[in-house]
Amino acid sequence: TEYAVTELPYHLLALSEEQELALGIDRFAWEGRHEVAGRIANWLSSNSLPEATTWWRWILGNNERWFGVEHPVTMTSLNNLGVELQRQGDLSGARQILESALVIKEKVFGAEHSNTAASRNNLGVLLQQQGDLLGALPLLESALAIREKACGADHPETADSLNNLAGLLRDQGDLLGARPLLERALVIREKEQSAEDTAVSLSNLAILLQGLGDLSGARPLFERALAIHEEVHGAEHYQTARSLDSLAVLLYKQGDLLGARPLLERALAIFEKVLCADDPETADSLNHLGVLLEAQGDLSSARQFYERALAIREKVRGAEHPETADSLNNLGRVLQYQGDLSGARPLFERALAIREKELGAEHPKTTDSLNNLGVVLLNQGDLSGARPLL
Repeated sequence: TEYAVTELPYHLLALSEEQELALGIDRFAWEGRHEVAGRIANWLSSNSLPEATTWWRWILGNNERWFGVEHPVTMTSLNNLGVELQRQGDLSGARQILESALVIKEKVFGAEHSNTAASRNNLGVLLQQQGDLLGALPLLESALAIREKACGADHPETADSLNNLAGLLRDQGDLLGARPLLERALVIREKEQSAEDTAVSLSNLAILLQGLGDLSGARPLFERALAIHEEVHGAEHYQTARSLDSLAVLLYKQGDLLGARPLLERALAIFEKVLCADDPETADSLNHLGVLLEAQGDLSSARQFYERALAIREKVRGAEHPETADSLNNLGRVLQYQGDLSGARPLFERALAIREKELGAEHPKTTDSLNNLGVVLLNQGDLSGARPLL
């Protein structure tokens, strides 16, 4: 019945097949209502509501049952469930789902199809989030190559791949390699007049320019992105919070701490309101506010924010993730400034071990960890231990 699908109570997940049939949920009913159920799940996802996972699992189960595992509708719901798990921070669960989706799409559509490219793109982004940059690179590169061939050089999906590959290159420290990809993506998205996608490209290019030291070039891009998100989504949306956070970080780097602080506080309040308590973006916002408070000399408050960020990242990202290393490094630095060298040392040691393993010996963050640990050892009087690090 229409009620059984459009007003789905979550306890239907526990019903047997016989009970579902008794309620009128059969193939005929599902064919007429699965799109409505998908719209409900998409609305829940777009508003960052955790109930979206329940809906996508229920939709996937029915699609597999009534249409078959290799049906396009089933593959779409499988991908949507993976993306939703990824958004909610369940990266290991999402990876299993997205890997399954890729295998099925390669079998059904072939290696060079745009649908296969979409799965390669999604899985590559996930691996990047997990810190597996080397594993993500061939997936994102192949997705871009397929889309340029199958969709065209100026297609919105090509812009998505350009944007994602650029993000990976940026994370690998190749900012100059990432810049032309982001500039191409922005041109495509402005041409397509997609406000949301344009805002994303503006933000990503601004982040890259910021990394290259061009703060004056980055600021108007961040401001444009924030204006778009406030107009499209409203003042309390998580996309608005992202733009607030990004602009605040730029202001901080320009030395405008007083201007940055209310933006960071507003962003954090939105993240805590609309996202899960353990969402990685909440951890990022906590970390940024901690950095600002540290710069203002409020070490005790900064420590609390760093500790909260570290707890989330260890839980969601894992103990060996580069973002966890960032939090370990930041918390260690505050303890060092507070004179707690014995507390700072194991944090710096953990951060260094992660960065050497995940980022490599030559990465700037690895160098920073070597220096931080060396200084602590030096201050503890361990000259023989400090010397090779410094």
